[in-house]
Amino acid sequence: MVLRIRRIKKLAPLIFTSLLSLIVLFRVYRQYPFSDHFETRREDDRSGNLHCFSRLRQIEEYEKPELTSKFYEPNRWKSFISYVTRGRKDVKTVSRSLSNLDLYQKCSKEIRADQDISLLHSIETKLFPYINFAALNSEQSHNFWPVHTRFDGTKYRGQVLQFSSENNSFIGTSPIEFKASEPFWENWLNSALQRNSKGVVMSVSDYLVADTIRLIRVLRLLNNSLPIEIVHKSDLHESSQQLLIAAARESGSLDYPPQELWFLDVKDMLNDEYLARFKRFSNKWLAITFCSFQIPIFLDSDTVPFVPLDTLYEIDGFKRTGTLFFKDRSFPTSKLSPLQVKVLKQIINNSLDVSSDSEQGFEILKHNLNDEMAIDAIEALIFKKQKHYMDSGLVIFDKKKHFFCLPIAIMLQFSPIQEFFHGDKEWFWLSLFISKKEFTFYPVEASNVGRLEKPETLESSTICSTQLSHTDVYGNLLWLNGGLSVCKKNCWNYDFTKRKEIAAKYKSVDELQNYYQSPVKLEAVIIPDVSKSPWSQQSECVMYSYCTHYRKGQYGKLIEFTDSQKKYYEKVVELWNKVV
Repeated sequence: MVLRIRRIKKLAPLIFTSLLSLIVLFRVYRQYPFSDHFETRREDDRSGNLHCFSRLRQIEEYEKPELTSKFYEPNRWKSFISYVTRGRKDVKTVSRSLSNLDLYQKCSKEIRADQDISLLHSIETKLFPYINFAALNSEQSHNFWPVHTRFDGTKYRGQVLQFSSENNSFIGTSPIEFKASEPFWENWLNSALQRNSKGVVMSVSDYLVADTIRLIRVLRLLNNSLPIEIVHKSDLHESSQQLLIAAARESGSLDYPPQELWFLDVKDMLNDEYLARFKRFSNKWLAITFCSFQIPIFLDSDTVPFVPLDTLYEIDGFKRTGTLFFKDRSFPTSKLSPLQVKVLKQIINNSLDVSSDSEQGFEILKHNLNDEMAIDAIEALIFKKQKHYMDSGLVIFDKKKHFFCLPIAIMLQFSPIQEFFHGDKEWFWLSLFISKKEFTFYPVEASNVGRLEKPETLESSTICSTQLSHTDVYGNLLWLNGGLSVCKKNCWNYDFTKRKEIAAKYKSVDELQNYYQSPVKLEAVIIPDVSKSPWSQQSECVMYSYCTHYRKGQYGKLIEFTDSQKKYYEKVVELWNKVV
């Protein structure tokens, strides 16, 4: 009897493993038939003579997640299945969603009868489930619209803000004229935005107020004339708004003009079920999509500009493409996995009906892009497997030219491939690329800015900092990401107790705290040659600190600031670091 029990105990793990394998194979077979090819092409257009609305009805009839755009919720089981099936289900789901969005956009331009628009409105609830269509279509539809609040407390709902084209001053409002005979997004673009309007947009909740106050101070120093709109989801309390208003409007000299500050609450536009899903980085999509401006400049709260923002509209790349993006730090060791690259390639191939794997196919892609910076981004993704390419701390986006790329980016952000990249960044340009739209990056690599460490005997230099900087083609600072203190994170206790090398360098937690909260010194920038001396991550500031290196004639580019530049930058640093 004892022997039998021992044998059963020995066999138990094998039995359990076998049963688990059978369960996995059964679920894999049921959900991801092995008969499917990896290539899941865009919906076959065998229906060339079929009306696109007939194809839309197929979407309306199904509730399966892959036939709608319900937000994907990642978990370990789904990740395991994705790995086992080599990403086939992910490719199929994302490609189908992109195909459905493309079909919706095409049908939006072919409305011929009342039943067509009715079908489109029905499809919108499936493709854009985060929008509160129930409120829009109710008798109380007025309550659907976002609430604008000006710095003086005046509130507007269901109104379009109007600003002077000469000096950007507020000149009044006009009612949103939403037409039931038009699709939702076309309606929004044509009726809720002032044509050619420009402004600064931020997404802010209570915990970002301090950095936003600092940013507003800098904008005043730069004599900013663009209106500022802060977008939130009722998660920015009245007391926080008053602090921001004080920062924007408090009396000062003529060098610090008061700002035209607005708050936009978009909570009522969103379905309660999806409200909490928009957090951290994904709030940017709400800010850019629903802000009052056709051509917004989006800023993170810890972004610091050093030039008047309206001058960025004059950059050639933006005027040509209607977008302006900036590059992130380039990490040769931070790469997409082979499976992730395979999945992305197939999604691109399905969306563009071209093979990015073949030399001929890639040449077609390059020809269609017709922009060296955009081509570099695609090459970095497909061939170098680069995971980080874009810094989204400052983005310029012409919604008139590229609006529908925003719903596409939102879909990608919440799709099965959402964890391929960090936050929102790469979905900006990938949504444009997949949509065959023009885009570009500023033609200067990201740089490291800060205090220059110069050995006495060598023609070399090092900069270590938490700030990611962007310079113009002449070496002047345009803007940086990361604020203007040594470390923006409240992590001195953690670093001192968990990092032996940091504890050995500082006498106490208080000393480390004083250092982290001290102002940065902007003496120079180094643009590293990552092929010879890449960015190196440091332990300080919970590993948000990076070092870059320069050696004369060998690697890197060093730009030392002039005395006049240093004096100006010191003024910005001092203002940013004033007590909030």
